[in-house]
Amino acid sequence: MVDEGRQVELQVRTAYSDFVGAREVLDSQKTVQAEAEEALREAEARAAAGTGTQLDVLDAQTSLTKRARRRCWRCTIMPPLEPGSNAPLARTWFKPPQTKL
Repeated sequence: MVDEGRQVELQVRTAYSDFVGAREVLDSQKTVQAEAEEALREAEARAAAGTGTQLDVLDAQTSLTKRARRRCWRCTIMPPLEPGSNAPLARTWFKPPQTKL
């Protein structure tokens, strides 16, 4: 009974740790996304003013697209940690898509 309680506690702690880590990554990715969006706005403004080039705009668009693709996550339900466990553990895996732009 004590071992089962410890196993549940471990599962809860692991799930919470995964959640906190996922939230931190999400916050970081939001910041990176906002920076890429601002860089695109600035490149477009420079191009419109004649001080920038269309290549600068295309580079900023490419950067924004790459960052947006990196924000894609895949959430999988893992099988129970041990036989007899009645609930699978949900974990989020952060992995950018394997395709190239």
